[in-house]
Amino acid sequence: MRSVVATVVAALVVASVPAPVQAAPVTIANGIHSPTRVAPGVHAHGGGVLEAGSYWYWFGENRNADDTFRAVSVYRSAGQRTWEFRTDVLTSSSAAELGHAQIDRPKVGYNAVTGRYVMWIHKENDTDCGKARAAVASTSTVDGPYMFHGGFRPLASTCRGTSPCTRRVAPRT
Repeated sequence: MRSVVATVVAALVVASVPAPVQAAPVTIANGIHSPTRVAPGVHAHGGGVLEAGSYWYWFGENRNADDTFRAVSVYRSAGQRTWEFRTDVLTSSSAAELGHAQIDRPKVGYNAVTGRYVMWIHKENDTDCGKARAAVASTSTVDGPYMFHGGFRPLASTCRGTSPCTRRVAPRT
């Protein structure tokens, strides 16, 4: 009798386990404008993506027609297929220093110690690339606005390209 009960219980347990669920495959094509809910396309050159809560946030450069810095824009998506424009989190009028600056490659991360979102950017003077700096902005909410804290040269280095800033070292004699 015990073996019959055990067999029935085992059958009920197996029958109650749901089958694995898979989402339908979705193709996202490269080289086309990504659809958004409120804009004709995403303006997020050199950007980065961050997951916060149940959404993904895409930060990137938004340039004027003459290729000068206009803003760092942020878009939000629940599934990374359709993006919703949120706002311009840092603009050329956010700080006097940004009025004539070139801002490149904004990346945002969360600092659990301070409870703030921190944006690292590459900043140059609009006429002198030799004045390149790493720059920082922060906010208490992922979609800003971000307060610009300024630029600096870590270890008195130049900040060029996509690699980390490299320290200038005198040649060996």
